[in-house]
Amino acid sequence: MLLDEEEEVETVLVDEGDALAIEDKLVKHHSWSRPPIQNLSAVKDKIVFQQIDVDFYKGTKIEGMPGPDHSLVAIIRIFGVTESGNSVVAHVHGFMPYFYVRAPDNFQEAYVSAFRRELNQALLRDLKGNQSEGIREIVLCVTCELKENIMGFHKNEKHKFLKIVLALPRFIAPAKRILENGFAFSSMSLQSYAPFEANIDFEIRFMVDVGMTGCCWIELPAGKYLYRVRRQATTPTKSQSANKMQVHHFANETERLSPLPGQTRCQIEVDIAFDELVIYPTEGEWSKIAPLRILSFDIECAGRKGVFPVPEEDPVIQIANMVVNYGEQKPFIRNVFTLNTCAPIVGSHVICHQN
Repeated sequence: MLLDEEEEVETVLVDEGDALAIEDKLVKHHSWSRPPIQNLSAVKDKIVFQQIDVDFYKGTKIEGMPGPDHSLVAIIRIFGVTESGNSVVAHVHGFMPYFYVRAPDNFQEAYVSAFRRELNQALLRDLKGNQSEGIREIVLCVTCELKENIMGFHKNEKHKFLKIVLALPRFIAPAKRILENGFAFSSMSLQSYAPFEANIDFEIRFMVDVGMTGCCWIELPAGKYLYRVRRQATTPTKSQSANKMQVHHFANETERLSPLPGQTRCQIEVDIAFDELVIYPTEGEWSKIAPLRILSFDIECAGRKGVFPVPEEDPVIQIANMVVNYGEQKPFIRNVFTLNTCAPIVGSHVICHQN
């Protein structure tokens, strides 16, 4: 259940100890909301936040962002929290998946174009049905680079490696398999190509290449990002009305708006190119921790004696929650979701549901 969709609640009984001090915070819905956002100018204001999660999804390229125009692309999402406690998600564009293979010693720079073209054709033949997702240019780029293999002793000698850039991360596995099993193209006979760095998760590859560490602070420079406008609900819920949820948080609606609407419940949602991110090292000033919200919860089921609960047979009858801001001692949310009715619980906000 989302925090802004509460149903009618039972009267809360608060009568002792610390429970008295948090009575107002537990009962009033507005205490669940994050701090409001001040007017934000995508041209003048930078956004600095501490990242807490990174994932990716498939999407279409935004005009002005790096990446291929003719296919789906992998878009990185970085979630985080500002020093003021506002939630942020950045959709990061232009970073493409890649891996390396060892090139034969007699491989020439002039062979790269034919290698890319014929590997792309081999992948299209290999991918059955809709596995290619309608993408015709799976292999976006191939370059020949001098690299050093760190496996074993090689007298620090560098050898030719091919960097193969693909449209989506899921194409790395079939490309690796084709090259390992033996690949021939117009300029060279059949031979196996040893893969390197083909088993690295796309998110990890991104973090390593841009110098991002876990929970580091990131700056989105002013004038480099596009602001996404949050979708507005047709009928605002009670808590949305109480919080006076802003649909536009920016100072000037004509400046640097993304063509795509917001996709999350984060307060700040933007698009930015991967090479515009500013990553701060986790030291000195940037070793601080944002006011992260920490949720602790416990689920109780109507279990059968001696049998481990299963969703098909044993309904969840209670979910108890406690939310605290990092660095604070006392929770500002302490509630219990229950199935059907429940007697009041001292110091907790009881929220009852029929199903």
